[in-house]
Amino acid sequence: MSRSLKFTNMVASRLVPLPALSTEKKCFRLVGKLDAGPVIVPIEIAVPLLFRDLKRSPPTAWCHAPWMRTGPDWHNLPPMCWVLPEEWREAMGIRGKPVRSIMDEGVDWLLSGVSSLVSRHYQAHLEGLDQWLPEWSAWGHGRAGVKEYQAEKRRAPVRAPRQQRSGR
Repeated sequence: MSRSLKFTNMVASRLVPLPALSTEKKCFRLVGKLDAGPVIVPIEIAVPLLFRDLKRSPPTAWCHAPWMRTGPDWHNLPPMCWVLPEEWREAMGIRGKPVRSIMDEGVDWLLSGVSSLVSRHYQAHLEGLDQWLPEWSAWGHGRAGVKEYQAEKRRAPVRAPRQQRSGR
């Protein structure tokens, strides 16, 4: 079994109920439901077929709940902007990092990042919010987000990945 498929199966085991899995040209696709804490939502996750691609690019996620806001300000274009790709690439591509650590951390990061973003959208839905709250930390978009990430790395050179942030 490929490492990328193992990663996909690890993600699948944490969705409810066990999701449908299909293989497409460049990815494994899961379609199921995610328990995001306050709500269970329909979710779709695409994982790159090749493990080297998974280490370079985070899985892509879509939440199909009707109350999900869209647009860059909501970190949901769609797909969801649940992680800054540069941060993922650096955390997953550490030379000498054990494959099992990459898979365990990657699955946790994916599901906690997506759950956090879904929970914020759900809160916005329940409270009738029309803007992203300032206390919800998130990277900026595009080059601005990369610059913010690099500046934070310079301030704190040894740190774990920021799981509570969203966005690219």
